[in-house]
Amino acid sequence: MLPPDRPDKATDFNDLHQLAGGGLDAVQFCFAGAIESISYFASYASDTGADSHIDPEPMQTVATVQSVTDRTESTATPETTECGGAPPLSASPFPHMDGRPRYVVLDEWAKAVDGNHRPGVYYCGLTAGKKDSPPEPFDAWICSPLHIDAVTFDGQSNNFGRLLRFKPTVGKWREWAMPMELLAGDGAQLRGELLAMGVELDPYKARQQLPHYLQNEHPKRPIHCALQVGWCGDSFVLPDAVIGPKSAGVIFQSGELGHEEHTQAGTLAGWREGIAAKGVGNPLLMLAVSASFAGPLLQRCNSEGGGFHVVGDSSTGKTTLIEAACATWGGPGFKRSWRATANGMEGAAAMFNDCLLALDEIS
Repeated sequence: MLPPDRPDKATDFNDLHQLAGGGLDAVQFCFAGAIESISYFASYASDTGADSHIDPEPMQTVATVQSVTDRTESTATPETTECGGAPPLSASPFPHMDGRPRYVVLDEWAKAVDGNHRPGVYYCGLTAGKKDSPPEPFDAWICSPLHIDAVTFDGQSNNFGRLLRFKPTVGKWREWAMPMELLAGDGAQLRGELLAMGVELDPYKARQQLPHYLQNEHPKRPIHCALQVGWCGDSFVLPDAVIGPKSAGVIFQSGELGHEEHTQAGTLAGWREGIAAKGVGNPLLMLAVSASFAGPLLQRCNSEGGGFHVVGDSSTGKTTLIEAACATWGGPGFKRSWRATANGMEGAAAMFNDCLLALDEIS
């Protein structure tokens, strides 16, 4: 409580009384200031409900990631001030020291007392503590919002994967059944597929933390995956849809982005008027359209597949027949060419399993 401008030899209040020019008044002034300070802090603690003894927050290093926390829009109604001002800022969306390391997913911008945080997956970790300094928390942005909703596997309990749900740069939320084999090596193929589908990645942190994040979470929801289109039990699987009474438990899984062959456009009424009606009195067109529907029926009838070879001069409508048949399943990109290697032809057949394999132009 001694004032900083006391005489150099004044080490206690007796020295201050003897050496300071104010005598006892100088000592009384020091005590008055100390009492005022104590009264202020006592009043502050009473008003705020603060405890006079606050234990420091424990600091520890957690060896393994505990869990993934999804942070979506809050269901609580924001409070407003009496004068109608802006609602108060929320607490930090990230865990305290004793809840780290952990991955946190923010679906929207989070405005908190510690700043504004962009949507995405965050790794909330701790720095390595040193002798003179304890561990410090840090929050590293890895990628745009990416959720792990289910574990996928085939009928033989192989080909495991994860059902990912993410929001691309532009557009609505999407789903993708990611094969776990894409995590092999440095994960470059996985990052390339995610980037192509609109997921934003940190070029450095995603390389290290993304594989850990995808393997850390083990969702309880199981889904059977089909590695090719066609029948999977009682469900018919397409790249973007599953048809059947148990469609919610089956999904198409592929490590490639493509599969634009099976597309949807127009209406059923437009197809009936523009294509099916033209088959009346035209046996070749009727054959082509009927053949396009035969694929899904073969397995149910225990029948083997087959084909039709349309032969004719140039510009007599052979390609038109194929395009009419392809319209059942997709657009012009659905057809393939005979000019392919044996391996390429085998891959095309697997791509159109239980559907229609339309090959144009044999020379």
